[in-house]
Amino acid sequence: MNMEKRGNGEWGMGNWMGGRSIEDRSLSFARRPRLRRRLLSLGVLCVTVCSLSACDRSESPLDASEVTESALAPDPNMDMLSILDFELVNQDGSPVTRDIFEGNITVLDFFFTHCPFVCVPMSRNMLHAQSQLAGTDVRFVSISVDPENDTPERLREYASELGADLSTWTFLTGDFDAANRMVREGLLLSELAPNPDQPINLPDGDTMSNIMHPSHFILVGPDVGVLGLYRGIDRDSVDDLIDRARRAVAETRTEQ
Repeated sequence: MNMEKRGNGEWGMGNWMGGRSIEDRSLSFARRPRLRRRLLSLGVLCVTVCSLSACDRSESPLDASEVTESALAPDPNMDMLSILDFELVNQDGSPVTRDIFEGNITVLDFFFTHCPFVCVPMSRNMLHAQSQLAGTDVRFVSISVDPENDTPERLREYASELGADLSTWTFLTGDFDAANRMVREGLLLSELAPNPDQPINLPDGDTMSNIMHPSHFILVGPDVGVLGLYRGIDRDSVDDLIDRARRAVAETRTEQ
């Protein structure tokens, strides 16, 4: 899939040595091993922070970046996001609404079956998450942004090719505008946008435009509130999601 607008940042260090000569500073530094060790540690820390900041190219400042005390406690700013009402159909053609999230810990994403770009690592990571969370009652929902081609029959075929377990993973399709409202108005992510500059060849010999869409995995709580956003193409971020989803299920059972 699809590229998204990203940002980065950097850190800098000032001159902490004062006005003494290089020789004086070097001699003083060499004679103070404890100070030397502390300063070396500080240097390593600063380099690490700099590297992490420069590599963080997530589109949204709302991405989950730290573990909250409770897995069920929404990350900062998540109260700004919501799962809007919708009426779609699943891979069997059965109607599905927002109620599918009620009472469950759910991982949600947006995709389309003929996407040769970002959807490939996203689907691979979603499958990884389903495998790691097997037996935990975590649910998975993938909403197609290409209802014209992604019929229920096509969704079943795709799920079979992927190796998805349909007992916990539901694929939805049916209304482009509904999906776009969920993404743009509910989740405050980049709107769905066909990109004719990236044509995709279909199996029947026809072509379609690539559809730009978010690559986030959205963790949804049992009250259908958004708990956090995770980068769906980043295995480390997905592993963080897996850990949190497992803890969230455990906390939900404790509260019952």
